[in-house]
This record gives sequence, structure tokens and C-alpha cells, in this order.
Amino acid sequence: MAAAALMLVACGTKKAEAPVEETLAPKYLVLYYSQAGTTQKVAEEFQKALNADIECVELTDEFPSDYQETIAKVSGMRESGELPAVKDIQSNLEDYDVIFLGYPIWFGTIATPMQSLLKNIDLKGKKVVNFCSFGSGGLIASTNDLKEAVPGIDIVASYGVRTLRAEKAPAEINEFLIRNGFVEGEVEALPGFDEMQPATDEEKAIFDKAISTYEMLNGTVATEVCQHPVAGGVEYLFNAENKNQKMQVWVLQKEGAEPEFTLVERF
Repeated sequence: MAAAALMLVACGTKKAEAPVEETLAPKYLVLYYSQAGTTQKVAEEFQKALNADIECVELTDEFPSDYQETIAKVSGMRESGELPAVKDIQSNLEDYDVIFLGYPIWFGTIATPMQSLLKNIDLKGKKVVNFCSFGSGGLIASTNDLKEAVPGIDIVASYGVRTLRAEKAPAEINEFLIRNGFVEGEVEALPGFDEMQPATDEEKAIFDKAISTYEMLNGTVATEVCQHPVAGGVEYLFNAENKNQKMQVWVLQKEGAEPEFTLVERF
């Protein structure tokens, strides 16, 4: 009986445990437009890495299948200020914590089908990661244009890849997501660039080699450069000029590989 009494006292004085709150994983949506397929491949890499939902933006009337005809059509629409009509998306944006918004770069900025979509959806106050594919550049310019097109948008990170470097995207996206806290993992610390200095002959040779296969940069001359170490090599940031047009060019030099430019931003 004494033992039973002790048990009753113990049971009677036990404090109730606080309920354990379940932490829900963030919900991600990858929302993209792709014309030639490169942006789609990048979008699918984000989708797989994040286990995200994914939706492709579709035109009401498709562009011509011929590349040059598409360029001509888009150019004409730009001159008239016309945007192509796009279908309503099926995703409810309110269901997601972060929207990954993808597009190709056309004429230095966001492809017009995505511009059209932005007029039909509300991203104000939403956390957004924008990503793009491009021939030479446009990541920074399109990010600024996105902020202007959608006042109040919360762009938390941005990623871009040249079409000719699309095979590098999976590894880059993995590192990008780790650095920005979307997935777990470890990457080497990325120090900032050092001070900009006049480019030496050796650095100019690296620059010339990196741009040699891209005709639109023919005649571009490097004037200044800064750099920082990256995993397995060095990344350079060049100030350059071409026919009085100023630009910045990012060049990646990995050990045992040819230098390659990764991004151009014109001013």
C-alpha cells in the first residue's frame, strides 16, 4: 500500500509535457519559361535539388520553330511595345515560401513571355530566387529590371549560366543552394575580390583566351582586373572596353582547364 501511495503521488505531481511543434519543410515552386530548352534544364536541376513543385509558362500562340524567325518576331514586338500572351499558371503562389523564377535572356533582359507573366501575377512581398540562361550575360541587368517591374519583390539570391556552359549548371546549382541556405552541405568559403588593378600582359592573355570563341566580344580589350580564389582555381573580374562600350567580364580559370568567361555585363 505504501508503494501504491508513492506511485499515486508521483503520478499526481507529474507535469504535463509541452506538445512538440512539427516544423514543416519550406515549400518551393520552380516557375520558368524556356524557348530552346536550356532554361528548362536549369529549372529541372533546381526542382530535383529542392524536391520542389515545377511549372512551365506557356504561350497562348507559340513562336515560330525557326530561330531566326523567332528573333525577327520578338524584335518586331519589342519595337511596338507588344508582349506575347501567356496562359494562366495553375500554381497558387500563396502556397509557397519561395518562388524560383527562371527565364532566358533576350536582348539583354528578361524574355518577353516572362515579362508578360509578371504583369498577370502578384509577387509583391514574395521571396524570389531568379535564375536565367544567356549567351553572354544579363543576370545583373535582368535582376534590376525584375525589381523595377515588381516593386516590393524580395529577391533573396540570383543565378545565371551561359548556354555553352549549361553542363556545369548541376554542380554550380548545388553550391549555390548550399551557400544560400536552401540545402544542407559544406562548401569552401568564398572570399571577396581583391582591389582592382591595371591588367598585366599575362592577365590580358587569360582574358583574350577566355573570349576567343565568342564572336560578339571580338575586339574587346581588358583594362583592369581583380580576382579571388575559388575551389580548384581563380575567378577574375575584368573591366573591359569595346568600341567605347564599357563592360565587366567574369573569367573562371580552373587548374588544368582553359579559361572561360562566365558572365558579361555591359554599361
